[in-house]
Amino acid sequence: MISETHIADGKKWLKKQIENLTDTLEILLPSEYSEKVRYLPPQVSALSGPYRYDVAPYLREIVDCFSPQSPVQEVAFMKGVQLGATVGVLENVILYYIGHVCDVPVALVYPDDGLAQNRIDLYLTPMLLHSGLDDRIQSMDEKNTRKTGKTRKKIEWIGGGFMVPLGAQSPLKFRSLSFQVMLCDELDAWPDRAGKGDACDTVRGRSAAYETSRKLAWISTPLVTQTSKILKAYDKGDRRKFHVPCKHCGEFQEIEFNKTDHDGEIYGIHFSVDDKARLATDSVVLVCKYCRGKMINEDKAVILPRGKWVPTTTAVNENYRSYHLSAFYSPVGMQSWEVLVARWLECWNPLTNKPRDTEKLQVFYNEVLGAPYTLGGQRLKKETVETHRRVIYNSGEIPNIKALEEVGGKIQFLTAGVDVHKEHLDIQVIGWAARGCFYSIEWLRLEGDCEDLAGEPWIKLQDLVENKQYKADDGRTYRIQLTFIDSQYNTDLVHRFCSEYTAGVFPVRGTELPTRGSTFKEFSDFTSKMGQRGYNITTTLYKDRLALALKKDWTGVGLQPDRHPNFPNDYPDQFFKELVLERKQEIKDSKTGKLIGYLWVGRGAHAWDTLVYNTAAADIIALDTCINELGLDEVDPVAFWDICEKKALFFER
Repeated sequence: MISETHIADGKKWLKKQIENLTDTLEILLPSEYSEKVRYLPPQVSALSGPYRYDVAPYLREIVDCFSPQSPVQEVAFMKGVQLGATVGVLENVILYYIGHVCDVPVALVYPDDGLAQNRIDLYLTPMLLHSGLDDRIQSMDEKNTRKTGKTRKKIEWIGGGFMVPLGAQSPLKFRSLSFQVMLCDELDAWPDRAGKGDACDTVRGRSAAYETSRKLAWISTPLVTQTSKILKAYDKGDRRKFHVPCKHCGEFQEIEFNKTDHDGEIYGIHFSVDDKARLATDSVVLVCKYCRGKMINEDKAVILPRGKWVPTTTAVNENYRSYHLSAFYSPVGMQSWEVLVARWLECWNPLTNKPRDTEKLQVFYNEVLGAPYTLGGQRLKKETVETHRRVIYNSGEIPNIKALEEVGGKIQFLTAGVDVHKEHLDIQVIGWAARGCFYSIEWLRLEGDCEDLAGEPWIKLQDLVENKQYKADDGRTYRIQLTFIDSQYNTDLVHRFCSEYTAGVFPVRGTELPTRGSTFKEFSDFTSKMGQRGYNITTTLYKDRLALALKKDWTGVGLQPDRHPNFPNDYPDQFFKELVLERKQEIKDSKTGKLIGYLWVGRGAHAWDTLVYNTAAADIIALDTCINELGLDEVDPVAFWDICEKKALFFER
């Protein structure tokens, strides 16, 4: 029986609790809430400690668009790298809806399911732990006390809200799902289509139930102008630029790179080089557009916090905002102007005013300027590719002594690519050296009956892959490590030939676009109905890479650029003609006329095709070696070439 004393104490306690109740509701902006609760540990950030938008002040306005009180419904953010956007926008929005808003359904959309799940496991879960909010992750199923709030398919939290990680390539997973907040990252790596519709339209449609309260984020570093999704999203908005004040005159302006006005006066980020095109020490400055005063990288600590976003046009609707930011705004302590200019000089020669490396030039546009790269004419010219003909060696020779001097390492392994036709087999053997530079070793056309495995071309191919040894000029001996045979023509015959080998010889299928479930991957394996293992090769991706490599210049001084090609002096003209027969052209929807993308088209480019198969084979060798020899789950190029040489994995000394 409860005593009177216990009853009296209970009444006092209850009275005190009631007196402490308040009708005040604290409403915070996403930036305010993040600064209140978030902590960045040293493991995830070089700028560890309590999160502060003073470090990256340009992110505050963007993240606050996701407050329920903000009229903004759609945000596009086109950006360079290392600007803190993933942490300061995407992750902090999720933190805000878990800890402060509580009752909203959220979708986190990445190019594929694996990337979306990795973001949850590697970043968002530790974020909640370090912010003291991991206990909010609880199941909404109150009857099942064992069920946690986090599964591979969904995260649920106190208040009724939940988040689903999704891959843009899996439209079926969007069916019957509806989200008020949709956070779409790495947009330019998305597939063009999801099922039968445009990928972005499919995602946007899942927020239709929240027409007046939805929040959509489109975030990405851009890639190619002609197909960039983030550029299209950015152009729909008001195209805001972040303006900072000059520390001398106070005039606001965008931080631009290497600009000159109509009078020939320079402004923006500028620098000087010596007579060898090397960056002059302490020459990198920001020149004011108005007073021509100069500022250095450390001045960002002063001018960034005083900056402001300025719209440059009118959006498609008043609830749509778009933002663009280059890496030159990266906070002090992250990417300096000197480092970014050094990257520019790696891809551009200011003395000749020509590119040094077109592949690195595109990366500079994308990652530093935060701008898409416009592909020029994509037809290779014969005179361009013939510049890679080398007088130092002939067909069948392996020039290791020169390779050590020219690319920084000897040839490590050989691959072969085979193109199959009714009356001939086209074969190219390639030797691979440091940084992906390659030396074509042999180009063969085996003519005869290719409709029967007893035909002479198939017998010669068998002898090549099983018995042929190549002797290098330094005494090393090589055999072909991996042979890829195109199985598009006479598939069953190719599969039967490959089935005689337990390893080292595989059928391949060239596909113009990535296969379903492998969004932006260069290759994926398959098993045929007969149980034959083979590989799907995304030829468009490899042809883009090879086209850039074949356009590269090398003066013969210093090391060759990464992935530089080399061909024997005695290769016939026909070989080089076949490297330039294909061209890249626009592909449009036949019904709508809408640009779908760009594909390589042309016929008879057998040398080009075998080069593609060889390149894929080299990638697969690198991946398998990093997995089996180094215990990695992805390719570490430096470690890969190093262990090939140290252990002599693919040659005999």
